Amino acid sequence: MKAVVSHGVENFRLEDVPVPTVGENEVLVEIHYCGVCGTDVHQYHGVWELNVGATPGHEISGLIKEVGPGVKSLAPGDRVALNPGVTCQSCEFCRGGRVDLCRDRVSTYHYSRGGFAEYTAVPERQVYKLPDSLALECGAFLEPAGACVHPYMDRL
Repeated sequence: MKAVVSHGVENFRLEDVPVPTVGENEVLVEIHYCGVCGTDVHQYHGVWELNVGATPGHEISGLIKEVGPGVKSLAPGDRVALNPGVTCQSCEFCRGGRVDLCRDRVSTYHYSRGGFAEYTAVPERQVYKLPDSLALECGAFLEPAGACVHPYMDRL
């Protein structure tokens, strides 16, 4: 598959890389849309760290292509958007439902491959089905929309 791969500051390259394999509770997503975020620009210029060999991009929507044997809520063909923050699920914040405060949170571009690729594999819990009434391209905007709304949720 094709993917953008970081080779350091201001050195991103389009390369052929293997399609990720899915684990027990993971899904393979065929990426249809991925937004370009300020995070990606900062990573390109070296302002924010991006590991060499990683693929940037975290505002993702697409179609489920494959599911791991432990996946229960998703099936191939499902239209989905991704939550890019992969959390530990064991710290006090994760256990208390405040996964946004997880100290061990990593983004999809560190966990597996980011959205500037044809496919990515992520945990089932990171994936949300999109209603048929929502255009697939709009799914890629759910992450930045959530980032805007989240700080105000306690006030609603």
